Amino acid sequence: MAAEIEGVALPGPRGWPLVGVLPAVARRGFIPVMEEAWRRYGDLFELRVGASRVVIVAHPEGVERVLRGNRENYVKGPIYDNLRVLLGEGLATVEGPQWRVRRRQLQPAFHGRRIRALVPGMIALAERTLEELRARAPTGGIVDVSAEMSRLTFRMVGQGLFGLDLADQAGDTTQAIAAALEELAERGSTRPSFPLWAPTPGNLRLRRLIAGLDAQIAAVVAAGRAAGDRGDLLGALVSLRDAGEIDDRELRDEILTMFLAGYETVALTLGWCWYLLADEPAVQARIAAEAADGGASGELRYTRMVIDEVLRVRPTAWIVARDVREDDVVMGRRIRSGSIVLCAQYLVHRHPEFWREPERFNPDRWDRERPELRHDFAYFPFSKGPRVCIGADFGLTECQVVVATMARALTVSRPAGGEVGLRPLNNLRPDRPIRLAIRWR
Repeated sequence: MAAEIEGVALPGPRGWPLVGVLPAVARRGFIPVMEEAWRRYGDLFELRVGASRVVIVAHPEGVERVLRGNRENYVKGPIYDNLRVLLGEGLATVEGPQWRVRRRQLQPAFHGRRIRALVPGMIALAERTLEELRARAPTGGIVDVSAEMSRLTFRMVGQGLFGLDLADQAGDTTQAIAAALEELAERGSTRPSFPLWAPTPGNLRLRRLIAGLDAQIAAVVAAGRAAGDRGDLLGALVSLRDAGEIDDRELRDEILTMFLAGYETVALTLGWCWYLLADEPAVQARIAAEAADGGASGELRYTRMVIDEVLRVRPTAWIVARDVREDDVVMGRRIRSGSIVLCAQYLVHRHPEFWREPERFNPDRWDRERPELRHDFAYFPFSKGPRVCIGADFGLTECQVVVATMARALTVSRPAGGEVGLRPLNNLRPDRPIRLAIRWR
């Protein structure tokens, strides 16, 4: 083992004393700084971000080492503490044996047969959204796609995972979650991160937001208890609580985690999808034609190719972060304990060694009859390895249903001045709401 730990030191920009690349990140954004370093230093490099050593992994072999080959050495440690302020110890943040037990407990709620049974309800919600849109904009016009997709996916999560109609609280809950995530993003980046009990203005605001979310989750739990166990996720969680296998805090943490993962990431993916499709009228036409025909052999095969391509070029989860427990060697380079490792989907999904014309939006690259040659870890929009997202199939199904249903009824185009940039926080967000012009077919 000693010989392995003698790997070559990591290259990377020197940055400024004490603060490293923080001034460049503040001026230009993290993704441009990361991309420039990738072009200069290659597929494995280190950035000094304040006092932290941040290792960027931009090659599938390195990603495989971190997420599967030596995964016990790469953990969800302090790098996730900010998210734990909001989510506590839910499935996305818990570690070790507790994670394995919880994953096994919740897995049945995401079984393929159960997800397929949810499709008619998803279609009905997408059609209801179309009806509401047509009532507000009967001749078409400019629509806030970001807001529409947030409301729709929140209702889908309420119906699909919790068996509840949450239309009335969709606006309040989605706004509270978004505001809490924004507040957490500021902690430790643009201002010092104080313990939540400290009465700073940011902490007081965050505590109010979390208290409001806790009250809404309590109402969801009460509704779930009244309805009984119907085989959905909420029923499974309430049963675990009643059996003493989880406590009230763990019940709350899991429900909020599933809300965040189930609606927010899918809403962002759909927003990016419509944004990219605005430049692709031929792709929109193919989606609509497939939906009208009922899909190939009962599948929305081309629509799924479109979603896969959206997740390649605009991966909602743009990095997978891990803390390094002990020194390791990855691709011949030494990774020191205490470092933060970022497996960067945003870069790996654009690696020219594994993708032809990587900057081009091209759903046909996912054609099963002529697949592109690529490494198994060249594409990991839902992470990879044992901790792959438990709700990946649920989210993909949501996306396919929404895009196919809505593309049959409308087309989208980008109005003048409708371009948006990237805002990489916990997920890859647009830097302002996505607003597109819709036209009814």
